[in-house]
This record gives sequence, structure tokens and C-alpha cells, in this order.
Amino acid sequence: MPVYGLMIAFPKTQLTKYVVSSPLFYTVASLVYLAALAVWGCEGLLGSVWGAFRQCLADQQVPAFAALFQCPKVTALTWTHLLLLDLCVARHVFLDGLRKQVVTAHSIVLCFMFGPTGLLSHMFTSRALQGRQESKLGSA
Repeated sequence: MPVYGLMIAFPKTQLTKYVVSSPLFYTVASLVYLAALAVWGCEGLLGSVWGAFRQCLADQQVPAFAALFQCPKVTALTWTHLLLLDLCVARHVFLDGLRKQVVTAHSIVLCFMFGPTGLLSHMFTSRALQGRQESKLGSA
């Protein structure tokens, strides 16, 4: 996605800061997701998901839920949901890195590939660099 490319390759440019800080992109993406959910949900998709979820709870097995992913609409909604969630995590990491002046490229790549691992990476990086900065200030 272009937003990830901006955050990774051009983190300090005004364009990147504007795009990532602006709620416009995230609002539009969320509205597209919501529109698809509303249209497909009205076609009975949400009832199918809820039924499969109840069956999984009752049987304590996953096959009914896994069968939902044979439906292209469920797969598309789930994929969109995960992309938006990972993008929101990457946005948080990016903005926090700017505020703390911490490198974030590696964490943003992890957000893109493996979601929450990018957040963990950023937390560890922030803590490690904070410790290094404190030790430099203490020895000066």
C-alpha cells in the first residue's frame, strides 16, 4: 500500500506526515469497509457469521467458522478488516516514533506483514533507545 511505502521510505517528508496524520484516508477506507459490510450484511452475511460463531461456541470446534471463508464476500471483508487494523497500528507506531524520535521502518514493515508484532517491535525499540539515551545523558 502506498501509505506504508511513505512511512517506510520517506518518514520525515511533509507529504508523509500530512497523509498519515490526516484522518481523511482512514475515514474513507473505513467508510468503504462499512458500506461493503452494510450491503453484504443485508444479504444475510452477518446472520451466517453469527450462526457459525454460535455453532463454534456450542461444539467448541472451528469447521463451521472456517467454512465461512469459502464465501468470497467473507474473505474480502476479513481481508479489508485486517488491512485497516494493521494500518491503524502502523499509523500509531509511525506517529509515536516521530514524537519520540525513534526509528520505525522495521516496525512498520512488521505491522504490514504480521500486524501486532510491529507494535511489539516498536515498544522494544522505543524502550531500548530510551535506555541508551538516558545512559548517554547520565555519562555526560
